[in-house]
Amino acid sequence: MASLTERLRVRPGRLVIAAAMGMLAVTGLVWLATFGDGGDQAANARSIEVRPAPFTLYAHFTGHIIPGDQAEIAAPFDGTVRQVHFSFGDQVARDDLLITFDPADVARARAEAEAAWLRAEDAMDRIESWSEGAEMRRARRALESADTDLRDAERRLEETAALFERGLVSRNELEGLVQQERSRRRAFVQAQEELAETRRRGEGTERRIAYLEREMARAQMQTVDDGAVTEIRAPSYGVIVRPSTGREADETGTVSLRVSRGQVLAVIASPDGLAVQFHLDEGDLGIVSPGQPVSVSGPGFDGAQLSGRISGVSGQAERGGRDAMARFAAHIRLDPLEPDAAERVRIGMTAHIRVITYHSEAALVIPPEAVQGGSGGAWVMVRDDAHNAAERRDIQIGRVGPAGVEVLAGLEPGHVVIW
Repeated sequence: MASLTERLRVRPGRLVIAAAMGMLAVTGLVWLATFGDGGDQAANARSIEVRPAPFTLYAHFTGHIIPGDQAEIAAPFDGTVRQVHFSFGDQVARDDLLITFDPADVARARAEAEAAWLRAEDAMDRIESWSEGAEMRRARRALESADTDLRDAERRLEETAALFERGLVSRNELEGLVQQERSRRRAFVQAQEELAETRRRGEGTERRIAYLEREMARAQMQTVDDGAVTEIRAPSYGVIVRPSTGREADETGTVSLRVSRGQVLAVIASPDGLAVQFHLDEGDLGIVSPGQPVSVSGPGFDGAQLSGRISGVSGQAERGGRDAMARFAAHIRLDPLEPDAAERVRIGMTAHIRVITYHSEAALVIPPEAVQGGSGGAWVMVRDDAHNAAERRDIQIGRVGPAGVEVLAGLEPGHVVIW
């Protein structure tokens, strides 16, 4: 039956197998002599004694260093940038001057913030004194008036009903007063409901909204009330890089760059929290998952090996064009860098990634060439010293690499596989 060697191949450059050097020392290949009178055995059969040994599979990718822990630098208000004091890629220290705004815009922003704060403060004052406020007084007066009208209609109806019993008034006059009493009663009920609704507006959700609006206005007022608001300074040390989306500050320091409140102008990436981004083909999604350990090297790392773990794999594909293959972004969270490595590793550098996709401390591994059979089942030939011959053993295959096949069942430590 044909060998499984072709079936067990993997794509070159994507998956490699690594086993401990001790395994090679214990299970090294040897040449065997001819099996006595067994004419069916090859004169120069190869063999390997199966012993438990570490077995690791790796997947290799290429990506680049990106910021991990980062602080966004956002515009505190709508305004004009007067001057930019950095270039992207610069290392900055805490409180370094980054951006200067036009003072005229600062004055306007301060006036707008103060007006918003005063309006919010006035609204909160009205809510806090709501029970005695103008709207509650108006609702109470409407209810008192409706109550008076209802009582008057009830009194007139009672008097007219007595006169009708004595035959002194007509039925039409009595029915007119009945309709009037009903109308006044509906007006009274409506006035009660309006008073309750007005009282509710000063409690619960409305009060909470007014409080939050006042706090937001106060925070914005404090932001622009500081005289240093004409400047943005670095909140922490790190490397200043471009934001991933949106328009950024002009790195050349050009005057008159208009920005909007909340617009991200730059990002400060901490060198203590770097990450790596790379992309997976559809066929790689099954072998890479969050939590897997990785090692990272690069041509610019001067031999440094960085460690980390897969932190996430995108759930949505990226396509470069109509016919482009689907790719999925993946990210690695690097462990804190040693001081010498932090000096060499820069954002944007090429990163060579090795992901540990599988590891077993005590696996039984044989060469792919030793595996025979087809899709219906795999088997190997095992040397039988007692009868100076070889016997067939069905096996269950586990993980596969270009230089070894993990055997889950069918072989025991000490068996000698020949092929």
